[in-house]
Amino acid sequence: MKTKMLCSIVLLTALVCASAANAVGPLGPPMAGLKQGQSAVAIEYGYSRSDIEISDAGINETIDNIKSNAFIVQPGLGVTDDLETYALLGFADAKFKGFDDNYDFTYGFGTKLTFMKQTNVSWGAIFEMDWRSIEDSGADIDYYEMTIVVGPTIHITDTFRIYGGPFYYILNGDIDVDDTGVSPTGGEDEGPPPYEDEFIYESVRGASVKGMSLADLGDLGDGSFDLEEDSGFGGYIGAELDLNPNTSWYNEFQLAGNSWFFGTGINWKF
Repeated sequence: MKTKMLCSIVLLTALVCASAANAVGPLGPPMAGLKQGQSAVAIEYGYSRSDIEISDAGINETIDNIKSNAFIVQPGLGVTDDLETYALLGFADAKFKGFDDNYDFTYGFGTKLTFMKQTNVSWGAIFEMDWRSIEDSGADIDYYEMTIVVGPTIHITDTFRIYGGPFYYILNGDIDVDDTGVSPTGGEDEGPPPYEDEFIYESVRGASVKGMSLADLGDLGDGSFDLEEDSGFGGYIGAELDLNPNTSWYNEFQLAGNSWFFGTGINWKF
């Protein structure tokens, strides 16, 4: 495999794992917010920043300020008064100094469940799953992420709520490689890609190409290889304000490892 191809694979895997620490958009309150048969649509924006420490193949590097923007449309439906389901449709990018990925389509679904109600507190859970892709220089990663949340929503007033709790995420996917065949340890070499002359190798939070070292990858032809499953814990906190009986505005902050996320959204019920 030529050096540029190898570098693209490990770089993309790094970006995937950086983005996996946070949800693609705001999670919102961990409770069902729709009555049975009621519909809603939300417009959301999410911004995240990550720092990655890379240690592999004798290389020790830190990539600072990896940034991602996401724009999401989220239609929802109340299944019962205590259970709602929703879809995720939108676009997300990833960038840092010297690298700028175009906006790629992302989609998914989720459910929210309220399982206990107290005087001013509702306890509930969120299950969310989304699919994304990212590509560069002949390497394409398609991956999915599952996020599970359990936590409270505290009703401060009739129109204002704060919410949050811990979340657990799981990442998995595959890498499609095109135009391989020259070993990184020998043969013709294109030299490093122009990522500010940084040679980016990937080993972020345990993620790698399943069962293969970087040298092993260099001797493989075109094909599809699995991403090693990655998982971890994080936490989030947010606030939601009712602007009128059918419209609410929410903002939240997520933190997981070396990544943080801020998201905002407006939800219309009808």
